[in-house]
Amino acid sequence: MISLCLCFSVLVFATENNDKIKSIKINNIIGKKDSGQSQGSRDVCDESAMVAGFGDHNGNGSVDLCYTDGSGFYEFIWDGGCQLMMISYSGGDLDLSAYGPFTEGLFFYGFASGQVEDFVLTFDDGNVAVLEGAMAYCGSDCSDAGFAATCFDGGCADSEESCPVEGECGDDQVLDCDESGECWTAGWIGDGYCDGTAQEYGADLCCYDNDGGDCT
Repeated sequence: MISLCLCFSVLVFATENNDKIKSIKINNIIGKKDSGQSQGSRDVCDESAMVAGFGDHNGNGSVDLCYTDGSGFYEFIWDGGCQLMMISYSGGDLDLSAYGPFTEGLFFYGFASGQVEDFVLTFDDGNVAVLEGAMAYCGSDCSDAGFAATCFDGGCADSEESCPVEGECGDDQVLDCDESGECWTAGWIGDGYCDGTAQEYGADLCCYDNDGGDCT
């Protein structure tokens, strides 16, 4: 079952599944209504759009092949600051106008391992980007996805030196409270969603003042 947690077979769009919307809004490189791009550069959005069947969805420095729920996922990125209004693919058209705004990228999860999709992205300037033959690498090895190293957390990297160090997190990240050594975006604390011991979104952040008050 595909959860378009979006962003990301009967397809269940995350737009109708609130527990899926968080992951995209927090991770979609988003949050930035002002991308720093001028209006004159907006025509690059469709030309620069890319999709990959993997991504660093938890921001810990290694590339993940599966989403936190174990499903395959895609990461979309583009330049120019345009707002993505719709994703069209085998599951139909997904209207994103009420979510985001997504102006730089997002994650779309809930796909089967190895699933191959063609996507059409429609931006608010009317331009479209056609991205064909994208495969979700969940279920594959890091080498199959073109990476040379498998990190301690199961993520992938170009080299062992590029892997995150167990027990350490980068800027704007916090350690998982379950002592797993996983790092998560600090912005998840106090974001209105409970990242509790059930780890519904993959993280337990209760040791940070009950996830900034999100959990009771």
